[in-house]
Order: sequence, then C-alpha cells, then structure tokens
Amino acid sequence: MRERLKRLAPKSMIRIYQRARYLGITALFFAARLLPVRKNLVALCNVWGYGDNAKYVAEELIARKRAAREAGNAKSSRMPDMSAQERRLWRSLQIVFITNRPEQVPACPELTARRTNTPRAVLALARARVWVDNNRKEAYIRKRRGQYYIQLWHGGVALKKIEGDCVQALGKEYIRRARRDSAATDLFISNSDFCTRMYRRAFWAKCEIAEYGSPRNDRFVHIAAERAEAGGINSGRAGQMAACAEAGGINSGRAGQMAACAEAGGINSGRAGRTAEQAEAGELSCSRGVAAEGKLLPRRAVYAPTYRTGRNSFCSFDAAQLRAALADRFGGKWEILVRLHPLAAEGRGLRKIPGVRDISGAPDLYEILYGADVLITDYSNTMFEFAMTGRPVFLYADDVREYERERGLYFDFRTLPFDGAETAKELYRQIRDYDPERRCGELRRLYEAVGLKESGRAAALVAERIAAECGEE
Repeated sequence: MRERLKRLAPKSMIRIYQRARYLGITALFFAARLLPVRKNLVALCNVWGYGDNAKYVAEELIARKRAAREAGNAKSSRMPDMSAQERRLWRSLQIVFITNRPEQVPACPELTARRTNTPRAVLALARARVWVDNNRKEAYIRKRRGQYYIQLWHGGVALKKIEGDCVQALGKEYIRRARRDSAATDLFISNSDFCTRMYRRAFWAKCEIAEYGSPRNDRFVHIAAERAEAGGINSGRAGQMAACAEAGGINSGRAGQMAACAEAGGINSGRAGRTAEQAEAGELSCSRGVAAEGKLLPRRAVYAPTYRTGRNSFCSFDAAQLRAALADRFGGKWEILVRLHPLAAEGRGLRKIPGVRDISGAPDLYEILYGADVLITDYSNTMFEFAMTGRPVFLYADDVREYERERGLYFDFRTLPFDGAETAKELYRQIRDYDPERRCGELRRLYEAVGLKESGRAAALVAERIAAECGEE
C-alpha cells in the first residue's frame, strides 16, 4: 500500500512529505542523544532486509545469548567454558536489527526488528553502545562519545571500482557523506590484503582494520571443507577442491573446526542451512537433486547481475538454451533462479519464463548461494566468494566495454579465473566447454594475489569484539 501511494501521489507532495519527515527524524535523533548511551545495546543495520554480513553477526550474537542462558545445563550449552562474567554480559545484551524490511527479521526473543528511519530505530541508534553496519549511515546520524562503530561493508574482493576509486560515477554528495562516515568508523572488517588496501585508499580509513574475513562467507568456508572431503559437483576431485579452497588463506582442511563454528553460529550444517524464510520461498537452499517431500529437486543456477543505472532489461539470454547447456555439461535437470539487485528489482517483476524463477524478493542472496550449483553474474563480488566452494562460476556481461568506461574495474574482465562471455551464445559454449582443473589453478593464484584471509570464524570474531566493547567500563 505504501509503495502504491508513492507511485500515485504527485512528486511535489512526495518531496514535501519526505523533507518534513527527514527534519522530524533528525530532530528526534538529536533529542535522543541527550539520553545516556546503553552499554548493553547493539544496533545492527542492513538497508535491504535481513541479510548480508549483518545477519550472520546477528545470528552469532543470538547463539551466544542463548548459550549464556543455557549455561547451567552442560548438555545444552554451546560454550561450556563461558565464565560467569561472560554469561552476565551475553544475557544482558540487547540486539536490535534495523532495516527497510523488518518483516524479514525472524521473530525470536533475543532479537528486535526496527524499520529504518522510524522513531524506535532512531532511538536505538542514538543510544546504542555498538553500531554494526553493512552500508553507509544516513546523513543525519552522528556518532557520539561512548559509541563504537563497526563497518562490515557489503562487499569484499571487488571487480567494480567503489567509493573513492570511482568518484565521478557516484557523485560529490555521496562521496562527502562516505568520507564523513569513514571518519566516524572505529573498525573496518576485511577479508583480504586487497580489501584492507582498498579501505585505506578508497574508503579513507584511518581507524583499525581487522582481517577477520566476511561473516557471510563463513559458511562458504565450511562448504569448501565438506567438498574437499566428499568431492564437488564434478565428483572424484576431492584433492582439487581442497587445493582451491586452501588457496589464499581459506581454512578448508579443518572440517571438524568448521562444523563447530557453524554450530556455534546457529547454522545447522547438516542440512544446507535451511530457514523458515527459505521454506516459504520454495526450499531455495536445497541443491542438486535433494529429495524434498518425495520430489527430486532440479539443480539450480543462480543468475545475479549487479545494478546498473538506467538498465531495465537483465535476462538477455534464452532460458531453454541456457538450461540445455547446463544439462549437457553437468547432467540433470536445471532451474534458473534470477536474483536482481534490490534497486533494479524495486517496483518491477520479471516476465514469466519456463524454467526461470524470479527470487529477487528473497531476503538473503547468500542463503540461496549456499545451496546453488552454479553462479552466473557479471560484475558482482559474489563471484570471488561463491568460487571458494569449488562450484562453477560464469560471467555474462553484454555491456562490459561501456561498464569499464563508466565505472571502472579493478581487474581485467577477460583475464579473471572465470569463463567470461559478452554474448549469450558465448555463455552457452563456455558452459559446455567448462574445464574445472584449469579454472582451479587460476583461482588459486588470484586468491594468493589478493591475500585472501577467510577464517570461517568471522562472525564469531566480530561478536567477540562487540562483547569486548559492551563489557568495557
């Protein structure tokens, strides 16, 4: 209803309403700053819903809070070595998740959902001891003494240039706000030497940078460990999977430790991490012929293009030919899951195509990727993350020359360790000719070059840092 009213109302009225609301929210925020900071309050933010790095930190905090509550029962405690002081801290922790889509946040007593730019969200931000964010803060938000700001960012090793490396593409106003946001940040979380250097250069970071890895990638590390033992989509290549996963600092050789990390973070590692939200979305996290209610599921290829200004068409391929190419190379029946960027998906839906499902409304892309068999993207950093599992990645960008000129890329698109196509026919051919051994060696060298540092414990390490700040006198 809200979106419908926005479309029907005159633009002048919308601008007046937005300006008045912004002024009211700003006034409320600064009034709330007169209240004391609450040292046990943590405010996590993710603009587009309950997903990305902030979600996995939230899940880790929830798991620890529950463990502290259950600590009296040795059988049910996930952290048996928790001290009495730690139990008190975790029990008292109040966790708020702020997003544009609070309905996606699961209902549980340990977590409170708030809609972005509402009075309750503003009050939480004004009084929280720790902020944890995936994106830049709103212009009116100012950190004050006694608050600690952790920036997770929603990228990692990147292909497309960002922030200070593409000032012309983003505009002066965004850059001004971004610089101010970086100046307020106390801790950036990085997953590589590449990312650390990028934060210093393009994010103007003067604060501490911790190379913990990306919380959303913890489960990819765990998947890599499992595949190293059992083999991948092309079974019989366990050694190859291990070599790919171990490259550049991915700790894949410790499956037991990864399982423990997954369990401690509330991840049910034995079932591809299904959640209630995925059940409603059609068991999107199941993969490769897993039986669900007696029905054999098709294999899934996720098509996740990044956002481009002014582009309205994204599925410029023949779905039947794409599925045929996947079946010819990898066997089985295939379904194409299309996940548009939230900005591209807003207010539009894909036309219905047999064998293609629009999942742009799904809460979290990563929950889908954990269960996918193949990723097709263009410039998204998901290519570097999904590839940790040893599963195939294909790039399809029919505007690469234009995009390189307008946005700029950190790597040469044509020399990446993935098959890159500029036409649909080229994409089908590359899928049929896919050579995992060659791509694995190239990927290993790229991970070494960027200094990848995925530990599989990023969410846990961020949670420990939050606890240290909340427990500080």
